[in-house]
This record gives sequence, structure tokens and C-alpha cells, in this order.
Amino acid sequence: MRLEFAYLPDEISVGYIAFFTEVSNASEIKKRIQASFQLQGSEGEKERVKLNFAFIDAKAVSSDTHINAAVTQATLALSQNKMISRSLNTEIAWFLSPGKSIKDAIARYGVSDMTTTIITVKVGPPSLKYDEILQTLNEIILGKLASMDDVKKHADYNMVREYHHIRTGDQYLQLTEKKELDKYTDTIAISYTVAKSIVA
Repeated sequence: MRLEFAYLPDEISVGYIAFFTEVSNASEIKKRIQASFQLQGSEGEKERVKLNFAFIDAKAVSSDTHINAAVTQATLALSQNKMISRSLNTEIAWFLSPGKSIKDAIARYGVSDMTTTIITVKVGPPSLKYDEILQTLNEIILGKLASMDDVKKHADYNMVREYHHIRTGDQYLQLTEKKELDKYTDTIAISYTVAKSIVA
């Protein structure tokens, strides 16, 4: 999925989001990202450039609209020098999370050893090429590229409700159809993300 931010500087005016299922090497990805910050010289720089994506555990993302909102808000914060975290990749996770803690955002939305679905985000100039991005991702992730429309199918809505403190006693949770309940949960998650830049 391609996002365009025509109102932002060229260097952050384009974003690409991809969704992978059946991921079998999340633990290795996590270790590789951590190790890249310890590498010195040109080798370290090359590895960090290659891994310069937001890697998001997709199970707590309620929909493609949820991640789109987080990417948009984080990129806007970068352009305005209002980021809470030190990198755009972390800022995306922070906007997904309803709380104020960066540590909690990384713990909840970052890749863990148990992750089996991953959303990746790359933001940059118009010269970014999707084919090259996908080639790099296929070298990093052992998984199946899926449609962004499938994010909802793989979301753990009970987890989303837990993170957003949507209590089972709320009147809206009397909805009998799971589809309605999940749609309501998605709306709440998106609302938190959009409002976060205002209350942060």
C-alpha cells in the first residue's frame, strides 16, 4: 500500500506499508535489529539502512485504517519536530498505542519472539521504489505477503480491547454480533490514534 503526503517535505512525502502473515523468523528479525546498533563502521551503517523499517506486530492493529492513521500522525509529528520518540519507526508504534509510554508501545507493538504477522512501514522521498522495498523485505522476513485488507482478519480484537480499556460492561459491548463489536473496537482504536497528537 502506498501513502502520499503531498503537504509534507519531499524526503518524507511517500510511505509504503506491507503486511506479512505466516512469519516464521520473528525472533531472528528482532535479534538482527538489536545487533545492528552494535555494528561499527560501514558494515553497521549498511545493516541499519537495510533494516530501516517500522516492524509492527500486526495482531494488535485493528485494521489497515488504524496503521494508516498511525503512520500519518507520526510522519506529521516528524515534519513539525514534535516527535515523542527518537525515530519515526518508534513513533509509529507510539501512535498505535493508546498510552503515553514509549516502552509500553514497543512492548505491545514491536516484534516479539512469538510474532507471526508483521506490518512493515517505510517512509521516504518519491524516489522510493516499491519493488526494491519488497525485495529487501523478502530478504529479511520469512513469511507470506498478504493484502492490507486482511489485517482485520488477523487482528486479536480481545487484545485491542484490553490495550484500549474497552470494558465488557460497557453498553456498546452488549452487541451480539462479533462483527459489530470488532468494528466498534476498530473505531475506538483509530480515534485514540488520531486524537493522540492533540493530547500528547
